[in-house]
Amino acid sequence: MLPALTSEEMLKLPNTLLFDPVSHQAAAYDGLHRLITETASRPLIEFALKKAYQDAPWDPSKHDLKGDWNPLPSWLQGPVMHRCILYWLKSGDESDDDLRKIPKP
Repeated sequence: MLPALTSEEMLKLPNTLLFDPVSHQAAAYDGLHRLITETASRPLIEFALKKAYQDAPWDPSKHDLKGDWNPLPSWLQGPVMHRCILYWLKSGDESDDDLRKIPKP
C-alpha cells in the first residue's frame, strides 16, 4: 500500500484544465490555480473530457489578472478565449488512490 498523499503533493496535482475544443490545446493548473503547463498531455485531456467533476465555459470578462488561473497560456488569444472550457478534475472527495489516477500534465 502506498503512503498517504501529503497536502503539498495534493496541491501539486493537476486540478483544473483550460481546454480549447477546436484546437484541442489545453493548459493545466494545480490546486492553487497556478499554471503547470501550457501543453497538457493527451492522457490528461482525455481524463478531463471523460471524468471531470465539473465544467464551465471560460469567461474572459470575469478573469482577474491578479487572481486564479495565472498566468494564462500563450495560446489563449483572440477568439480562442471565448470558446474554451474549464474542467475541474477533483472535487475534494477523492481517495488518494483516485488522485493517483490523474494523468501527468
